[in-house]
Amino acid sequence: MPGFLTRREAWTTPEVSHDFIVLADFVDQLALKRSTGTSIDAEEVDQVQEALERLEVRQGWQGKPFSRKDVNARLRSAEYLDLMHQQW
Repeated sequence: MPGFLTRREAWTTPEVSHDFIVLADFVDQLALKRSTGTSIDAEEVDQVQEALERLEVRQGWQGKPFSRKDVNARLRSAEYLDLMHQQW
């Protein structure tokens, strides 16, 4: 499992840009094909599904917001000591 910095950097890799480009191209093709009445290729749909799956995985890497007030209260109540003892 990659660390926090690795995951954060994963949001700025060229692969992320490529995934967004795939999605933008699909939207363009969808609008174009809808106006002309042609169908969408299965390959295009597969590419979009793969890009969406990768973006969903990366979405989970963003972390969860937390309240500093709650964290400080837990530190003051020494909850971390219980967690330390659980590791041993």
